Amino acid sequence: MIRRSNVILTVLIISLFLGALFSPTIPVRAHGVGESLEKVVGEYLVDIGYDAFELRAKESVRFDFSLWTSDQSEEIPFTDIWLRISQNNKAVLAGGIQNPRFGKAGVTYAFPEKGEYTLFVRFQNGDESLVETSFPLAVEEGNESASNTSPVSKELLIGVGVGLVIGSLITFLLRRVRHG
Repeated sequence: MIRRSNVILTVLIISLFLGALFSPTIPVRAHGVGESLEKVVGEYLVDIGYDAFELRAKESVRFDFSLWTSDQSEEIPFTDIWLRISQNNKAVLAGGIQNPRFGKAGVTYAFPEKGEYTLFVRFQNGDESLVETSFPLAVEEGNESASNTSPVSKELLIGVGVGLVIGSLITFLLRRVRHG
């Protein structure tokens, strides 16, 4: 005799799998999705990727920092970066960011208002400064109704909802067949 808890667990697992399978595609947010700021400075290529196609005020954006040889043949190791984002020569964000053992050095930031900004970055390896440069950033007016939640959350919830509906239907059909 199959225990009821095993049947419920099996139905739940199948439902979540089917919900994920038939849910809308969940976009991956990482370097390579969105835009990239690149500049060759001496023997280095400074590469700053971000997960938006347009920078918008009051909407979070993730910046990832990489350092390469100028011919992009090799990624250059670094221990940390110094970052400064300013508007009209006033810092709106400044600080050090440690390069993690896994993943990319990065920061998530929401620009306070529309306008022209400057992003300054200095890559360091211990006490040695490797390279520094700056990039101009144009930030557009943000969508007032936009929330700071990730688009992944919305689509994941849709997938879970679809999974629960499918799971409910399967459970209903299994009960009907058993008690038929």
